[in-house]
Amino acid sequence: MRIWCLTDGEYGKELEDMIDSVQGIDKEVQIELVNAWNVVPVMEESGKYRIYRDGAPAELPDVLWNCDGSAVTMDIAKFIESAGVYAFNPSEAVKSAADKMMTYHRLAKAGAARMIQTALVSCRTDPSALIGLLGLPMVVKPRSGFGGRGVELVHTEEELSTFLRSLTKEEGYQHIAQNFITSSMGRDLRVTCLYGKPIFGIRRFNDDPNEFRSNVKAGASYEFIEIEDEEIRSLSWKIAKASGLDLCGIDLLYSPEGYILTEINSSPGFLDRFPVYAPMIFEEIRKHCLEADDAV
Repeated sequence: MRIWCLTDGEYGKELEDMIDSVQGIDKEVQIELVNAWNVVPVMEESGKYRIYRDGAPAELPDVLWNCDGSAVTMDIAKFIESAGVYAFNPSEAVKSAADKMMTYHRLAKAGAARMIQTALVSCRTDPSALIGLLGLPMVVKPRSGFGGRGVELVHTEEELSTFLRSLTKEEGYQHIAQNFITSSMGRDLRVTCLYGKPIFGIRRFNDDPNEFRSNVKAGASYEFIEIEDEEIRSLSWKIAKASGLDLCGIDLLYSPEGYILTEINSSPGFLDRFPVYAPMIFEEIRKHCLEADDAV
């Protein structure tokens, strides 16, 4: 079995370490780290799919793992998936997870979790009406993004008006506004799931009293935990299954009424932890691929 781990080349050493840690464990499984920029998909006149890699014809893999969800990786992944290759983290699920509003729609339809009250906003959104809906302070952020980039906490109508004026008509509705969950200021819980099963958790917390974000790139600290709480395990299972992702990181906020979903990540990060779990991950990929073949 040949598994392609597809990226846009912008990956850290952690991904290489994860793959190296499982090479040779199962002699029937070959795992390759593949740069999507070096892959050229071709549809022949006969309708047959063909792949060229580094300028030479290449066989399609048995399994494709879209590792980063970047634009170039998504384009190549869709082509390879359409050729009938088993997809670990299918591109449509990755695309949905990248868009926070699409994620909320998908999970709301499945009744999988409580979510933050969220509004699509544009340069023409009325700030007074938005405050009437969400209150202050409120969080504003891009629909797509990671690492806390572009995320702001606005405290006044003037700050909100300034933010809305910074948006352009061409952007349309590419930003969202959300309730601010004060009980979860600077802290959250990420649960990493494999085929719906929680495999480990990461408790993130920011010691800066003026920083509301819990992202490590925003200065937060973190600690790994085992997910033993049945409420979290059950909630994570429902969210992961509804998302369509085989591997994902689920970000939960703390509230007096229970956990609230904030987003799902198809590339859950913290790959320095993955060498411990890598044999399990690739064994599950192999098992599910074989089961999919048997079902055909």
